[in-house]
Amino acid sequence: MDKKESFELGIVFMIISATALAFTGFLGQLGMKDFYIPAMIFWRFIAAFILYGVYLAIRRELKHLWPVRHLWIHLARAFFILTAQYTFYYYIQKTNLLNAVVLLNTGPLFIPLVEWGLLRNKIGKSTWISIGVAFVGVLCVLQPHTGIFSYSSFIGLSAGVCQAFSQVLL
Repeated sequence: MDKKESFELGIVFMIISATALAFTGFLGQLGMKDFYIPAMIFWRFIAAFILYGVYLAIRRELKHLWPVRHLWIHLARAFFILTAQYTFYYYIQKTNLLNAVVLLNTGPLFIPLVEWGLLRNKIGKSTWISIGVAFVGVLCVLQPHTGIFSYSSFIGLSAGVCQAFSQVLL
């Protein structure tokens, strides 16, 4: 696979991922009528765990799960993923699905900052410009004149920050 095909395939997978995330948020929004957020997140992760376990069992790859190297990194990543999910669903409860998905998807904008903080990677001028332009786009979608800047907005934004930490720890 050449670089162009790899890039195009990456775009396709990102679109599928964003669509699946929005759909999961939609189902979560529907589920909030019947479940508390902790129960909903528990069942969301248990369902994925069972499906992935069945997949690994069918492929006979369960033995590759143990022993786990660098357990503290896995635990930190689990913490950030769980926090991102809690803040995402909390924010859906307070506002709407569109704003929640937009704020969760700010994660890639925070990745350079997290990499700088944890790995001491330099952030180039073009990256700073890209981050600034992207945040302007986020503000346009969120329409700040409608009172979007509130306590719950920072909780929604923390979903993106936690998402960034979980990706860098990967």
